[in-house]
Amino acid sequence: PQLLPALPLAALGAMHSPKRWRRRRSVRFLVIWGILAVLALATTGAIEPLWLALCVTLGLLGQWALENAAKPRIAVAAAACALLVALTGSFEPKPASFEVDRWAAREAGKFIRRNIPSDARIGSVDGVRARLTYYTRRPIAQAMPETSTLSDLDYVVLARRDIDGVVSSDQPDSRPPRELEIGKHRAQVVAEFGSWILARIEPS
Repeated sequence: PQLLPALPLAALGAMHSPKRWRRRRSVRFLVIWGILAVLALATTGAIEPLWLALCVTLGLLGQWALENAAKPRIAVAAAACALLVALTGSFEPKPASFEVDRWAAREAGKFIRRNIPSDARIGSVDGVRARLTYYTRRPIAQAMPETSTLSDLDYVVLARRDIDGVVSSDQPDSRPPRELEIGKHRAQVVAEFGSWILARIEPS
């Protein structure tokens, strides 16, 4: 939805692409970038490279529209973009909790990269796994506390709300105990980052 307002201008640019656009270095660069971004998404779960490639592609198409399309068509496309902005609210400011959560994921990733051995097996719930993969620069496995997948891990990143007894309705900022019961596993809390908890899984 955030990129939806850019589609009318990008479509106009695709309709008025310059001659021999396939031979342009910028197009070849974006194709290579897109392929590498898809490979990164498939192997590490990091979506940021693909997101950036899509943004740059839309920007290039918008540039073609401004350079080659007639001014009346540009005006119509710009009006359509403005209408979509109003309908989707894509430029509304993010709530404070969103920024705090982004900070927490970034700091958790940096902590793991600097303090956890590179050969340690680390898992995370889906809500933060892609960002951890990006910031730790290492593969992060999918962790599902309700299953037996934790037995294959040394560390796990969990959401505070998913751990019984950590957060109560009257004490949203309560600290978790140092020892946790996660399904059939016991774990020691290593560090806390906002709504995320890094814990070390104890051998069974």
